[in-house]
Amino acid sequence: MVGGVKVLETSADLALILAVISSFRDHPLPRDLVVFGEVGLSGEIRPVQNGQERLREAAKHGFTRAIIPFGNAPRQPIRGMEVIPVRKLTDALDELLKRDGLNAFETDAGIFDCGNKEGFLSANLAVGMRDSDTRQVIKALIEKSGW
Repeated sequence: MVGGVKVLETSADLALILAVISSFRDHPLPRDLVVFGEVGLSGEIRPVQNGQERLREAAKHGFTRAIIPFGNAPRQPIRGMEVIPVRKLTDALDELLKRDGLNAFETDAGIFDCGNKEGFLSANLAVGMRDSDTRQVIKALIEKSGW
């Protein structure tokens, strides 16, 4: 494969998504952050196998923060590590936004949470309605559908 990444384990889903977003935004993820979790089609974050072991190993290697699936949250605190359990992709993005200035999707039309249907549609409509040709297409589609 040229210019891509081959991922064989679903536990890398969340880390890969956050890495792509950080690259797109030209805002690197913090060096002390470890991330893992499977991401479902609707943005839910699913637990992965060996979550506790992953966290302990990450702490041994100097990571001090972790964004992980809620289902992998440790029962006991892990010394030297802040664990941030999340249920949805938007929760992980919110966490980065609060701490590291990362937005889900930002345009001159506004900031949008694209982790749900409403936010995704709002972002597309806001951007589309700014262009006169696209605005006409959107209006025609709405009229044709009878909404």
